Amino acid sequence: MFFFLPIKFKKLSYEKIPGATPSHFINKQENVGQTLLDSDGFDQLGSGSVVALIDVISHKNQAPFNKDLIPRIVLFQTFDGRKGAIKIKEYISEGAQSYLLVDIKIQKIP
Repeated sequence: MFFFLPIKFKKLSYEKIPGATPSHFINKQENVGQTLLDSDGFDQLGSGSVVALIDVISHKNQAPFNKDLIPRIVLFQTFDGRKGAIKIKEYISEGAQSYLLVDIKIQKIP
């Protein structure tokens, strides 16, 4: 599993998403060599000041991840520069109806 740019859907045999914009992701912080934001840090986020300091673009990776690490924090930056985090809390395996249970926090538009 991994998060990827919505504009790459077509390249991966998915239908194009109208109005999709480029975004950047750090799917596996363990590939960066350091933890940029852990689960406790995610839970304590009250404003965007902590994630604003994270350089998502130079650390970005689209490496796939599995359910070996729960919770997993995926960091991202949107096309307009806002940064955020996705906390994957649970993997629900139900065949074709599988899904992720997540919390998402993102900076507000100024």
